[in-house]
Amino acid sequence: MLCNAFGLPGCQLEKLNLARCGFTSEGCRWVAGGFSFGPTFLKQLDISRNHLGDSDVAAFFLFLKTIRFSLETLRVSDCKLTERCCPELVEALSSKLTNLKELDLSRNELGDSGVKTICMGLTSTTCKLERLFLRCCGITAEGCSS
Repeated sequence: MLCNAFGLPGCQLEKLNLARCGFTSEGCRWVAGGFSFGPTFLKQLDISRNHLGDSDVAAFFLFLKTIRFSLETLRVSDCKLTERCCPELVEALSSKLTNLKELDLSRNELGDSGVKTICMGLTSTTCKLERLFLRCCGITAEGCSS
């Protein structure tokens, strides 16, 4: 019901915190669908500490590159992500439609290969990201050098 309200005239929700609320992959699809109803004012979205996994978050990342909206901060820490979702994230970060300035991927098992993939996306001239959080992501010195 909440996600259906995103597209209603007069909806000017700017911050949505769904951290630690039992948010699932189905919820991830509903949030993405809510954005497609029309223009959104949402600037901050926190879906941290939910058991989402790679495929649903990757689909959400791909969605970020297809619709223009004002999301600037996305927190997906501790969501059971691995390096498998990183290619879709890179596509989103490289999109001209993506306005993300802050991304928190902490406490996910991205490892060195995931970080290398993300770093490739950061070199895109269209990437607007200013802050990236990667605490406790299984990164070694090799990943840090990326």
